[in-house]
Amino acid sequence: MKKILLLGFIFAVIFGCKSPVPKEIIQPDQMQKILYDMHLVDGYINSIPSQDSAKRVAAAYYKGVYKKFDIDSVSYAKSMDFYYANPELMNEMYVKLETELKKNKVKVEKLHNLAIEKLQKKRQDSIKADSIKQVAKQKKDALQKDSLKKMLRRNLKSKPGKQVKDANNQSTL
Repeated sequence: MKKILLLGFIFAVIFGCKSPVPKEIIQPDQMQKILYDMHLVDGYINSIPSQDSAKRVAAAYYKGVYKKFDIDSVSYAKSMDFYYANPELMNEMYVKLETELKKNKVKVEKLHNLAIEKLQKKRQDSIKADSIKQVAKQKKDALQKDSLKKMLRRNLKSKPGKQVKDANNQSTL
């Protein structure tokens, strides 16, 4: 009995330590990263309003993901078939993938909120600058009007006297 248990334990250790994913299949950690990028591409493609444009763009984006991870579409398809046949492995990858997507969503939302705050501050600064410019222009216009009024008053005051003097000079001639 002890021999059978020992033999069973040895088989369990030998076959239990064997990697559940064959070498020709993309390993789970790498596959998770690939799936992450593939889902981002899918999301972008689904946001394109025209299906014809989406189809034209899709192939280039998928090829970009394949190139990034140094794989081809055949190895990706084989790996996906393997993971579809092993749902527990697929589920583990998607649980990790969901966590990663949530983390990145929080980061993107923070960046989005910062960008909105900067735009609002820029608008407020622009409004302040515009109002300062407007006040400065109004003051400048008021000063010009005042100086024009003063010049006209001086000219009007000095002209009648000149006219009288000029008239006196002409009469003596």
